[in-house]
Amino acid sequence: MQTFISHDPLNQESLDELAAQLKILAHPDRLKITLLLSHSTHTVSELVWALGISQSGTSNHLRLMRQAGIIKASRQGRFIRYQMSSQTLNQWVENFIQRPQSSPSFLPEED
Repeated sequence: MQTFISHDPLNQESLDELAAQLKILAHPDRLKITLLLSHSTHTVSELVWALGISQSGTSNHLRLMRQAGIIKASRQGRFIRYQMSSQTLNQWVENFIQRPQSSPSFLPEED
């Protein structure tokens, strides 16, 4: 799944991609992972401890989030550290925090 949202955050492709990411986040444990990773990087073991769920469950959540482009992983020695994708964070800020300058193209124009 491609995670890049074009410059028009309100086009159909962008909305579809964002909806797919939000669908992945529609699980309490994945929301917790998002909150944890928004502050710092973590290993699977650290996330297992913080979440109180199994290693396999945590790894499954991380796999889904990586495939959706929400998080990324980097190897540091023997460990893989997970962090939020900066592209994802930027796109969420652009789409949710900063109000779009123009009306969505799918809304009828006002007279």
